[in-house]
Amino acid sequence: MPFRSFTACLRSLLLLLPVALAAAQLPDGFQEERIATGLNPTTMTFAPDGRLFVLEKTGLVRLVKDGALQTTPVLDLVARVDPWGERGLLALILDPQFARNGWLYLYYTAKEPKPHNRVSRFTLRGSVADPASEEVIITLPELGQRAPFHIGGGIRFGQDGNLYVSTGDNTRGPQAQAPTTLQGKLLRLRPDGSVPKDQPTLPSLLPQVVGLGFRNAWTMAVQPSTGLLYIIEAGQIYEEINRYDTAAPPIVVNYGWPGGTLGFDGPSQGRTMTGLGTYRDAELAYRTDKVCITGGDFYEPAKPGPGAFPASFRGRYLWSDYKGWIKSLDPAKPEQPTPFAAGIAAPTDLEVAPDGTVWYLARNGPLGGPAEKIMTVNAGELWRIRYTGPGGLR
Repeated sequence: MPFRSFTACLRSLLLLLPVALAAAQLPDGFQEERIATGLNPTTMTFAPDGRLFVLEKTGLVRLVKDGALQTTPVLDLVARVDPWGERGLLALILDPQFARNGWLYLYYTAKEPKPHNRVSRFTLRGSVADPASEEVIITLPELGQRAPFHIGGGIRFGQDGNLYVSTGDNTRGPQAQAPTTLQGKLLRLRPDGSVPKDQPTLPSLLPQVVGLGFRNAWTMAVQPSTGLLYIIEAGQIYEEINRYDTAAPPIVVNYGWPGGTLGFDGPSQGRTMTGLGTYRDAELAYRTDKVCITGGDFYEPAKPGPGAFPASFRGRYLWSDYKGWIKSLDPAKPEQPTPFAAGIAAPTDLEVAPDGTVWYLARNGPLGGPAEKIMTVNAGELWRIRYTGPGGLR
């Protein structure tokens, strides 16, 4: 999970939130309903047909179909997944040709031979994926035995058809600027894990890398109409939303972490960044407030239906923070965010459904404690937000 210091973050939040909260505080004209309970959630992904894949930290991929959580998991990787601390089953995306090939891509922490993150592809048949169908796309460096934090975990397909993967620094800040490691980076790969032919190159930089300087690049989202990629970064002092342009010719971008002589956390504020790549300030940076940024998505539903938000939301980016709120911003004016919802019990992800409703995952459980105990209580909930007022998007 995307926390500046996970234990400190959760202990702080424990003082702010009761064990369970009531429904969210929403603007007039919006209503929400609880879809599922008893989850240990990290993130989720919608299929074009409206099915929702929900990930549980310990290694289960669950399916929500026709508004109901199915009993049988889509995929059970519990025997393969290391869930210690922030490790676990962290992200899922679907192949652009999913309707034809049934391919799922998962980012998870593997136990063997030693704990490490990997991206693998599995094949879905109907509503079940066989664990034996796993094809490893990329194996990331071994994780430190005493460092269960800053795992990263974002995966998305860009408008260029390439696979983008974000990683964390695994609590070793200088790795984010080191050209010879994949930690603390943004990677750009072909769907089979190979390096694209048009990949930019810099001396000593590993060929998979197009972005440096991340502390804990947790999740990502791509705007369908433009190819704009937003990367959520859980910083030490600032939470950040960073950009990469997947529809433009690729470049190597440096996002600045860590602080000190190597870079900085948060906005540059006139300081000069030296090192590999072209420095880029965050689209938006705000103080951590002892908690952390979590999931986000662009509001561009493919098939708006009943419950879709007003047209004023189209193109906006909505994101959640673990403190319990959701805000939105216009990518043309990212420095001017707008509050949307509050009172959520520790949201971990937010996704826009094809029909234009907005869904979020809430941890909603006892928080805090050592790494061995983090997020082991199955009290998470899945909620859907609908717009019921006049003028909804159709």
